[in-house]
Amino acid sequence: MRSRNSLALAAVASLVLGGTALAAIDASQVITTRQEKLKTLGKTFKAFREEFAKPSLDRAALTSETQTMEQLAAALPSWFPAGSGPEAGVKTAAKAEIWSNAGHFTEVSQGLITQTHKLAQLAATGDADSLKAQAKEVGAACGACHKEFKVKDD
Repeated sequence: MRSRNSLALAAVASLVLGGTALAAIDASQVITTRQEKLKTLGKTFKAFREEFAKPSLDRAALTSETQTMEQLAAALPSWFPAGSGPEAGVKTAAKAEIWSNAGHFTEVSQGLITQTHKLAQLAATGDADSLKAQAKEVGAACGACHKEFKVKDD
């Protein structure tokens, strides 16, 4: 009976330790994917802003870029599942406050969702002045999240 309990205990320990290692691997992948998506969002916003330096606005490019930003912003809150913060032991610029103050994080990220949605709606008009004004709102929404929930760059 004693060896049977020992085997059961060893099996449970193996599952727990194996699960812990698996969770660390998953956290690493989640963080890497999150970082790639955030970089894509930033690059797309930069490409959008660069459209205004051209002799004429490319409405198709503006529409594509704003739709991409809108889709990425809408998905952004899902990129921060529990266990993918600093406690995962993987380098991340995400502050622990994302998880400890999840309601506020959701509220702040909703600001980006709202502002990118407005920007995507305006892209169809091609109205440069309205787009530039709304781009400032998108930038402010990005900055609000960075200010509270991102570790400052070195």
